Amino acid sequence: MAGGICATAHLVILPRVPAALVMVVHVGTVALIAVMLVVGQRWLADAIDRLVLQRSRRRRTLSCRRWSRIVPELGRL
Repeated sequence: MAGGICATAHLVILPRVPAALVMVVHVGTVALIAVMLVVGQRWLADAIDRLVLQRSRRRRTLSCRRWSRIVPELGRL
């Protein structure tokens, strides 16, 4: 997605803006990529869990609950 944003900025937007606004387009492109990475991080982690690890959010929650019920007094195995 970052490549698509960068390519769109350079191939579509930059040829149509005046020279005075080129720096604004570059800064906006970097800002948009940074926002995409921050916001998309959770989405990407969920997609990797579903596709690669084949886990759902519900199964992950149940697994965490099971681990939290283990009595600490039993010690480590």
